[in-house]
Amino acid sequence: MNKQTKIILSAAIAVTTIALLFVSVDKLKISTQTQTVHRFDNNHNVRRSLTSAESTPAEQNTASGDQQASQHVAENQVTTSRSLRFFDPRTIAHKEEAANIQAFNLPPGANDWCYPSSLPPLPYHDCDPRGIVNSIPLFGGLTNALKMILLGVIHSYEDHNHCFFINQTGSQLSQHHVLENYFEPIGLDVNSKVVQDAIKENRVQERTWQDIWLEHRQSHGTLVDIPYLNYIQAEGHGLKRNMLKRMWRPKANVRKTACEGLEKFGLSQEFMVFSVRRGDKTEENMSFATTEQYVERAQIAIQEQFQGAVPLIFVATDSCEVMEELRALRPAWTFVGECDKMEHQEHGFALTDVPNWTEQQAEAHYMKFFTELFAMASAKVFIGVWYTNVSWWAFFMRQNGDLSSFILLDTPGKPVGLPFVW
Repeated sequence: MNKQTKIILSAAIAVTTIALLFVSVDKLKISTQTQTVHRFDNNHNVRRSLTSAESTPAEQNTASGDQQASQHVAENQVTTSRSLRFFDPRTIAHKEEAANIQAFNLPPGANDWCYPSSLPPLPYHDCDPRGIVNSIPLFGGLTNALKMILLGVIHSYEDHNHCFFINQTGSQLSQHHVLENYFEPIGLDVNSKVVQDAIKENRVQERTWQDIWLEHRQSHGTLVDIPYLNYIQAEGHGLKRNMLKRMWRPKANVRKTACEGLEKFGLSQEFMVFSVRRGDKTEENMSFATTEQYVERAQIAIQEQFQGAVPLIFVATDSCEVMEELRALRPAWTFVGECDKMEHQEHGFALTDVPNWTEQQAEAHYMKFFTELFAMASAKVFIGVWYTNVSWWAFFMRQNGDLSSFILLDTPGKPVGLPFVW
């Protein structure tokens, strides 16, 4: 082999070595990305592959309260540090320090709501300030309004990432500043320059509840792409469950009060919840489910879900007389609920009463309601009715879409296909 051939051969070997090095680096990157991809699992939740050193509070139910709280914060920090397919890598939420997180002796189902969210808030300000700005109405009672906001927010991101704000004009909820007092901000401030400029330049798109509900419901089985947020072929129910946690973020004092309230009822073990809605539903000609129906269905769930042992039953209701009705039907069962704590018990919610409430009455009502919502989200088994938006909201608050633990009682007029058509 002459000298020139040796030089050419050496150069070829060097080039090959460098190429292999780049291939190895690329494989390492692909491997790392593969291990950190979010997917929707069979229950339509966002699922993250955990290493052996990581686990959620739900997976460590035997740990002490302090260990549980610290682990939840650690999980949040791990989750928000990654760039994942169903997770916007541009929005890394600031997390509360572990030392400031209060631990609660509650079942795993409470983790999503008693602790800071493991998902970052939505990037409301990262939108086109010169484009269309959506006006999403605050319409109806609280859970109906939140439902419409959630669907309107999803549509805003799906439709070219439009800026949006919540239009509280004419809402009976705005009198008591419900959104501002109890939740982190949703959307742009109506007084922001982006919104005010859009109003002056006629770039505001008014979204009606009919448009949102009929055209953009994202029901079960619908596949949705929101490239801006890295949601690709996201299933409708899983998307709503995930986006709800990023949009609807109760303030720390609301979480604390609600979860302390649940803890005082002794709900340290898995429990059942009854959601009983009456009130102004009579004006909609609804036939209420009877307390006998709740008890009969609970007896089946006790055998199927609690191995025959009767759990504590939390009763979430706007009509406090049902507490005594249930106790008369099953004296040996233990029913607990916010009604037992109220100085002036509620006997049916009516939206038309809201403007007449004092601030103290509004505060008492909403904190009772948030505690009840947290209970509905946390309970192992939910038994409720189809004719209230409370059930809709609670369904998407819950950790998964397991229909064996989410039971809607049969009453006249119940639509076919619930909750799939939600």
